[in-house]
Amino acid sequence: MKIKNFYGIYSSGASFEKMGQKFFGKENISKTNKTIKKNLKKMSITKNDLENKIIMNVGSGREALGFLDYKPKKIFHYDISSQNIKRFKRYIKINNLKKTITSNQLDLSKNNLPRKKFDFIYLHGIIQHVDHVDKALKNLIQSLKLNGKMWFYFYRPGSLNVFLGSLQRKLLQNIKIKMFKNFLKLKVERSFFDGIMDDCYVPNRQLFYPKTFNENLKKNFVTNFGNTFLKNYSHKVDFLNYHQSVVFFLKKKKKFLK
Repeated sequence: MKIKNFYGIYSSGASFEKMGQKFFGKENISKTNKTIKKNLKKMSITKNDLENKIIMNVGSGREALGFLDYKPKKIFHYDISSQNIKRFKRYIKINNLKKTITSNQLDLSKNNLPRKKFDFIYLHGIIQHVDHVDKALKNLIQSLKLNGKMWFYFYRPGSLNVFLGSLQRKLLQNIKIKMFKNFLKLKVERSFFDGIMDDCYVPNRQLFYPKTFNENLKKNFVTNFGNTFLKNYSHKVDFLNYHQSVVFFLKKKKKFLK
């Protein structure tokens, strides 16, 4: 299965209390706002820093809505799922947000982003699901303006949660996705079902160590000026201490790539 045929059909990419018609409801957006505020504080980014700036986000659209509070000049939203884009475009139109948000289908591994366009990119839980991580990362870096910043979240190999996710995928490899989906619908709440489908059946689950990402970023003149959840950097496996993810705080330092 291609990744574009998974999201929007089998999973939204994230679990929330309210799904279906309330996907973009106040409760979900409020939760997203709080998460974004907390994450930007870690990067020492304030509302004033993003006011009248150009922001880019990839995902279901909820995070893009979360950035409206920062009064940006423009929010460019992308996702690989035509279903997610169709739903978000409808919401944008109904709520008269066309002047602030544009939403388009895009594959980070194949379709070029506009060059030197964005002041800030918020990429949360996306890079591990692309077809080609190196191509997607180069695409993202090229789209940043000089001194532009990026919240760069990725799964961490060697953590217990990521290991258990891989084990689940192994155990379910001979069970058809539609059969498992129908089983979950009868047994669990939609919010739980959405996350489980994402863990167990997403076509791509690319896992790279923080060191590997850092080496690539340095070659492409990007500074890693901070992080979250990064512990015992020299150890590949540490089930007791490693968080399932790592976030790098990135800044573009030169105008060209090596």
